Amino acid sequence: MRLALCLLFFVSANCWAHRSHFGWTDITQNGQLLEVVHRVHEHDAALLVAQITGAPADITSLEIQARFALYIANHFSLRISSPDINSADISAKATELQLVGAELKGKYVLVYQELKLSHPAGQLELDTDILMELYGDQIHLINLDIPGIKQTLEFNQTTTTQTVTHASSY
Repeated sequence: MRLALCLLFFVSANCWAHRSHFGWTDITQNGQLLEVVHRVHEHDAALLVAQITGAPADITSLEIQARFALYIANHFSLRISSPDINSADISAKATELQLVGAELKGKYVLVYQELKLSHPAGQLELDTDILMELYGDQIHLINLDIPGIKQTLEFNQTTTTQTVTHASSY
């Protein structure tokens, strides 16, 4: 009887198991280069590309990974301003992140972008709605680890834009 109850508990617990819709982006600075790495679960990436193309998507395909990378490039943006600008006068301009590529690593699709910095980051304005049109409960974290800005931001359908400011002067 105990064995039957234990089996029933584990079977019912697995029926209710649900992988959350979650992705994250790491932004780091390497010299004059801002490196951006987006990480999304392979299943979510494949479903999104299938929705876009109207056909099943095999995320192991380089073409499908490239389509997903282009999707990411269109659903993530970054505006940067210099710390030398008077804070009352800051006008962050959209920056063109260079799409470097994508790869399947374990259960995740990684999309790489980069930006050559002409000045230190004083203020960053980040916009993302990655996968939010597919999943209403999508959460996307952005981890910032650049000089003067070390912070994690959470994005969802109601919060798709956030701004962070440099913590100290250079």
